[in-house]
Amino acid sequence: MREDSRLSLDHAVLDHQHRELAAAADLAHKAHSNGDERMLLQQVEALHEMSAAHFAIEERLMAETDYGDAAVHAEQHREILDQIARCRAQLHAGRFACQSAKLMQFLQEWVASHTLNFDRDLAAHLRARQA
Repeated sequence: MREDSRLSLDHAVLDHQHRELAAAADLAHKAHSNGDERMLLQQVEALHEMSAAHFAIEERLMAETDYGDAAVHAEQHREILDQIARCRAQLHAGRFACQSAKLMQFLQEWVASHTLNFDRDLAAHLRARQA
């Protein structure tokens, strides 16, 4: 997933983390394209850890600023982490071939989709609270 200016939220911490998540997804895609199952699994595991840490920060920010859509946003976080965990489990089970296309589509789409559909509103809320 190449850097996309549409994904900039004008929030330094979130923007930095989104770039890191996108880079990890790109590395997973590269590993997949090269048929490197071990590297793909490592990248999916790293992406899960990075995502969990990123979501924890977002959820802390939502709690600290009384964000009204926090419950829905946090549920989206759980769904994403569950999806990554399912993919990771399939890769651990040796199901590289049957999971790889679906996994690559998910990894390429979730950062942009979540940013545009959930984080944009959160960033606007955070900026308004700082004003």
